[in-house]
Amino acid sequence: MKIQPFKGVTYALEGFKLIRQPELRVFVIAPIIVSLLIYCIVGYFSISYFGPVTNYLMGFLPDWEWLIWLIQSVLFISLLLIAALTFTLITNLLAAPFLSLLAEKTECFVTGQPISTEDGWIAILKSIHTSLGREIRKLLYYLPRLLLVFILTFIPAVNAFSPLLWFLFGAWMMSVQYLDYPIDANQLKFTALKQHLDNHRAPTLAFGAVITIMLTIPLFSIIVIPAAVAGATAFWVKEEKLKAQMT
Repeated sequence: MKIQPFKGVTYALEGFKLIRQPELRVFVIAPIIVSLLIYCIVGYFSISYFGPVTNYLMGFLPDWEWLIWLIQSVLFISLLLIAALTFTLITNLLAAPFLSLLAEKTECFVTGQPISTEDGWIAILKSIHTSLGREIRKLLYYLPRLLLVFILTFIPAVNAFSPLLWFLFGAWMMSVQYLDYPIDANQLKFTALKQHLDNHRAPTLAFGAVITIMLTIPLFSIIVIPAAVAGATAFWVKEEKLKAQMT
């Protein structure tokens, strides 16, 4: 059954409510610490290289002073989105076991099952291999599309739309990234994620769009990743798993 696009926005915001629940807070700490460390590293390099990269790219363009402000704005937005996506990819890779555990415990909370904290570290150690393998699988899914958007960024005329292209790519990537955690927690294959995306393109894209926008907000992006995992878990459980059980 199709669901309305605005529900994707609702679930994205619901994630912030979920991570504040006492039962789930302990599972949010580790992802936030990893996010903070990666944020500082990516932020440092983004600030250090923004000026040189902008000047380098401007060297390929005509010296039209009246157009410089527009070009710089396009470059700034594009580089901001690239930095946000880079931060997300690295953090998701390093924090994958913690995020998988968060998705599992969030599903327990949403479905009213008891939440145990005793098996936390054991579950994380057991899931390292499978979690990293799943992240690599997603990276292989992203890379061809990432390369295409990257090439389009340097094509004259087309690159005027590069912020929009990066935003749409980021929104779709965030949908894939975070909806996969509850699907993986249920030991389902990557094809189950593709089926969900095909069935609910508009709401999943809306979900990813909200997450992408939030990731560009300085410092606030640190808590966006665990909130996105929680929101995506509520999304999949309520719209797929529970409805499938009722049919």
